[in-house]
Amino acid sequence: VDPLRRHRVVIDASGAHAWFLPEGASGTLVGGESGVDGTDPDAYAESVDPDYVDKARTLLSNRFPAFQSATMRVQ
Repeated sequence: VDPLRRHRVVIDASGAHAWFLPEGASGTLVGGESGVDGTDPDAYAESVDPDYVDKARTLLSNRFPAFQSATMRVQ
C-alpha cells in the first residue's frame, strides 16, 4: 500500500450512511449517522463518545479493509 496515495471522498449510502474524506497530509475524516434525532441543540454534547469512535472504525474498515488497524484520534 502506497502511504502517499490519497483516496477520494466517499459517501456510502449502502446502509452504513457514512462518509469519508481526506483530511490534512495523512488523515481521513469519518462521519456517519449516530441516531440522535430529536436532540436539543442547546444541550447537545460536543465531545465524541468513545462508542462512536468504535462505530466509525467499523464503518471505515468495512468499506476500506486497509483502515482496520489505522490509528484513530479524536479531536
